[in-house]
Amino acid sequence: MNSKEKIIVIEDELELRNTIFELLDIFGYEVITASNGKDGCKAILESSPDLVICDVNMPIMNGYEVLSIIKKQMGKIPPFLFLSACVQLDDIKQGLKLGADDYISKPFSTTELLESIKFRLKKEKNY
Repeated sequence: MNSKEKIIVIEDELELRNTIFELLDIFGYEVITASNGKDGCKAILESSPDLVICDVNMPIMNGYEVLSIIKKQMGKIPPFLFLSACVQLDDIKQGLKLGADDYISKPFSTTELLESIKFRLKKEKNY
């Protein structure tokens, strides 16, 4: 794995954000975190990540708004994974319709998250 792959984690829950940070760091990813959607948008636009993991329900700006804004401002967006407790079919449909590559429900397994990340990064490299 290329240790320079950069992942942005946008999550308002501090403990979960730190857990994901530590997990991804152990697996050799460069990780940038943000605690709300507004800061997450800024981090995405400034650092051009290889992948984004984003919560849906957050203060200031929700995950759907984040994805909509970066699509408008970037054109081609990095692989985008929603990680959310909002797991109603309508929530999942909305996230995927906006252009998310995956929608992982909380609570999630580390294996599920890591496999989705690896799959999306590999798929992106093949383009």
